[in-house]
Amino acid sequence: MPLSLFFLIIISGLLHAIWNIIAKHVGKNTTILWLSMSIGGWIGIPYLIWIQSQITWSLLLGWGLICAAAHACYYIALTRAYAQFPISVIYPISRGLGIVITSLFSLFYFHDSITSIGVFGVFLVLAGIILFHSPHQPTSFKSLGIYWGILVGITTATYLITDYLALQNLPANQLIWVMFIFMSIILLPYLFHFHRSELYETLTQKKGIAILIGSLSFSSCFLILWVLGISPLGYVVALRETSIIFAGLLAWFYLKEPFSTTKWFAVSIISIGAIIIKLS
Repeated sequence: MPLSLFFLIIISGLLHAIWNIIAKHVGKNTTILWLSMSIGGWIGIPYLIWIQSQITWSLLLGWGLICAAAHACYYIALTRAYAQFPISVIYPISRGLGIVITSLFSLFYFHDSITSIGVFGVFLVLAGIILFHSPHQPTSFKSLGIYWGILVGITTATYLITDYLALQNLPANQLIWVMFIFMSIILLPYLFHFHRSELYETLTQKKGIAILIGSLSFSSCFLILWVLGISPLGYVVALRETSIIFAGLLAWFYLKEPFSTTKWFAVSIISIGAIIIKLS
């Protein structure tokens, strides 16, 4: 993998970790993420009008709707899972499963070129993520959390695969705006029905933090979409999960969450896996 693409993926992971930490710091108000994505989409309308002569609108709207639906399912699954279970239960399972599904899909469907060394790197990243799983929850609680983690993992793989398919037909600088706009529209009825008070609080009091999160998440998403358009899916997805390193370190430093020896070991394994992917 070229060094430039490697660093773009790492930067995307860092931005992803930063906005997740900010979102967690401001509380469980899930509608802040919706507003941040909405802003990220609607401000792109002038740009789309400017380049409209370059756009095949039927293709863009069709793939934009498909990708937005996949991202909306992921959003709903993720926010409901995080509302009930710790990140230490949901995140490692969902991200690990996302790597497995997308890597296999990339290998067998797209016939992407992944070397045996690259496969080993992906395996190390996956193993490191699994180490983040907390074994200290009650069995029944952990079992239910595992089911939710699997559901989030499936939706993660779904949106990554649909994004990858869309980028075989569209440039990232067209897809991202339409995808965010459709996500905003699709999720609004759900949030209005189930999170009405949070939605009102966000629109009246949390606009500033939503703009900050939106800027970071949009930048992270654009970088990863651009790289997905020119790189094997399995490598990109695995390397992107180095975000767990940044998220863990930021949570330890900024949110004062405990960071055990096991987590430090997991960070080391993920880092080694990332380096192997770079060298493969």
